[in-house]
Amino acid sequence: MGKLFSKNEEPKLSDHDQLNRSMSHRLQARIHKQLTKEDVQNKQVFVIGDVHGCYDELVLLLNKIQAFEQDKIIIFAGDMINKGPRSLDVMKVLRKSDMNSYCVIGNHEEKVLQELAVGKENITSPKYQWCKQLDNDDIEYLKALPYTISIPSLNSIVVHAGFVPGKPLEGQKLHDMTHMRNIVELDNGELRATEKKKVGVSWVTLWKGPQHVYFGHDASRGLQQHDLCTGLDTRCVYGGKLTGVFLTGDRKIVSVDAISQYEQVNAEALLT
Repeated sequence: MGKLFSKNEEPKLSDHDQLNRSMSHRLQARIHKQLTKEDVQNKQVFVIGDVHGCYDELVLLLNKIQAFEQDKIIIFAGDMINKGPRSLDVMKVLRKSDMNSYCVIGNHEEKVLQELAVGKENITSPKYQWCKQLDNDDIEYLKALPYTISIPSLNSIVVHAGFVPGKPLEGQKLHDMTHMRNIVELDNGELRATEKKKVGVSWVTLWKGPQHVYFGHDASRGLQQHDLCTGLDTRCVYGGKLTGVFLTGDRKIVSVDAISQYEQVNAEALLT
């Protein structure tokens, strides 16, 4: 398979058919971000899995790796907010000017934007009441999040959910990159993404690179370590761990234990 991603490629509008109508503002945003060799230099790059509003654990992990040192680049693999108790505080951390950090959008950031699209006064769901406290700068920050962050000098790319193996960038759908877990093969041999885990196989089992993909989203499978894929959702909000990995140096995986269990574990929760 040829190189999947090339510099500054963006998907065609025809590939946005699965995106919710209320997300149309995303079409004008930069969808794929690239960190150049000059951006990275000799810095340590650390990717963090799903935070889900677990602020206390996030602070513990950031302090553990000395994230606020100038020699660090922190990348979040999406779903930084929702479910957990302190999403607003997590937003403040993400936007701190003294931390060299980047984020990709996850399905929960999309859900928050969908709720906000109808107007704060019209948000009725109890689990989204916290969104009413987001200011305009917070909202613009979420709108501007890319779907992928690639680092060519490290042969790495970060996405929230995954990719359909063998498809070029212009063939990857936005919905898939924030929601997929498995791959099903159609009768004609075409590979198609699905959110369901009971059909098909995990997309990582079919991924042949060339980039190493770092992702989150798949809490039910926990930490996943494959030759060319690393899954970092280790169920912090369910009482597990908050986990990240260095992409440079010894490529060490670093975790902190959840202080509490903020969400009840059940099959449906693990698939949202």
